[in-house]
Amino acid sequence: MRSLPTRPLNTLQTGQVVFIESTAEGKEGHFFEMCETAQAKQRMGVRLTPLDFKFHFYPWHREPSYELDPEGVVIGDDLRKYFEKLESCDGIQLSDRKRAWYSKKCETQLEDMKREYPSTPEEAFEASIEGAYYAQQMAQAELQGRVDSFKALPELPVHTAWDIGVGDATSIWFWQKPRGKIYLVGYFEASGEGLPFYVDILEQYRRRLGWTYGQHILPHDARLKEWGTGRSRIEELISAGIRPTLCAMHSLEDGINSVRSTLPHCWFAEDECSTGIRHLKAYRKDWDAERGVWKDKPRHDSSSHCADALRYLSMAWREVSPDPVTEPTPREIIEAMIKPRTMADMWREFVEEQRASDDGELPEDYEEFNLNQKPNNLEME
Repeated sequence: MRSLPTRPLNTLQTGQVVFIESTAEGKEGHFFEMCETAQAKQRMGVRLTPLDFKFHFYPWHREPSYELDPEGVVIGDDLRKYFEKLESCDGIQLSDRKRAWYSKKCETQLEDMKREYPSTPEEAFEASIEGAYYAQQMAQAELQGRVDSFKALPELPVHTAWDIGVGDATSIWFWQKPRGKIYLVGYFEASGEGLPFYVDILEQYRRRLGWTYGQHILPHDARLKEWGTGRSRIEELISAGIRPTLCAMHSLEDGINSVRSTLPHCWFAEDECSTGIRHLKAYRKDWDAERGVWKDKPRHDSSSHCADALRYLSMAWREVSPDPVTEPTPREIIEAMIKPRTMADMWREFVEEQRASDDGELPEDYEEFNLNQKPNNLEME
């Protein structure tokens, strides 16, 4: 696409005006960079020269014809939350007719809705990229409010999932597992660094955010690759005080399908995971220009390592022991309510209440009650 920004623009003469209109394809490419530069100058109030571009954005909700009679249109909870977020965060108030139109349009556009009918400039560039593996799952996560600002739960350990590149980028996802969910609470990547650098990064995160680490998941071939020291990466990590868990061997296709089935369980901390979220949206199939079709393998680019790290997470997270949480589930509350109470249970409750009370008195022989025999009976020694 190099010919687009150079050759045609060089034919312009003094006093002529050029308009560049395009549908965004994610946060990359020359069109994205041009828009980012124009928006930055607009925010800073920079006086534009005749060679500068001015940013224009025409959202769908400003089009008068994009309305629909709301009678009979059912708006789901996901879209209702989306409209509330537009109003609270962006000051965009939509009428019932506008909401009805958007809701019905979503039924046909699916994950392309934000790309074709963005509500804000930021949303236009967050839209799915053609050929992206996880476009539908990431769009659903945003629509359901699973991309939000939150911190790691202090009572749970933080696990990590790594992809280690050879002379390339290394990516690390930080995550928690509260009751079958996956909280992705951080993401880090770098390139051209050795093991001590990444060990130090983990320590910085621990100190800054107060984390306690759990398991560290690495690809199955970590035992074979070297980090430039003559030892395997597992040996290097163990010597640094990190005990890794190897992900099971799997095909690339199985791993990608595993990520797709895992993403509906994921919640992303927007602030700490912004780079990782962008990479997951950009992870796409490779394009065969000669045949005009998508290849059956991913394109290797800056998003690959991030996606691979999440792939290892998706293959291993179910094997990680469930982390306890302080709040019981509704099922556990109901089971506790209907569980039969034995004489032993009532005696224990009485003893605990008496001990907690300042003036509570216990029988002299209360310790002679045997509560470890038959659970349905209360016996005397």
